[in-house]
Amino acid sequence: MSYQTRVRSVHMRFGVAYDTDAKQAMAVIGHAVEESPYTIPGKPGKDGASYGPVYFIQYADSSLVMATTVYYEPTTPTEVVKSDINTRVKQALDDNGIEIPYNYVNVVMNAPKE
Repeated sequence: MSYQTRVRSVHMRFGVAYDTDAKQAMAVIGHAVEESPYTIPGKPGKDGASYGPVYFIQYADSSLVMATTVYYEPTTPTEVVKSDINTRVKQALDDNGIEIPYNYVNVVMNAPKE
């Protein structure tokens, strides 16, 4: 889709704990994306290009899912951008006390019948 365009983009999702302030998480993620040396304003708008907004898009099994579109130069490998953004978002969430949840399973064992 980015063939012969001046920017490339990748859609990224991040899960945060259910007790997280969604607006704070969106702001933290947005700031982390903007601080990356690989990202550029690329979302077209009436006032020129801007960074993609961060949206709260889904209630998942163990998390609130935030998503954004990250724009970058066509000469930068997508893997480099994704790695940098994932590292920056992880650090930013940690620094702000926002938990990144993970799935886990509780196993309940019944006592054998006598």
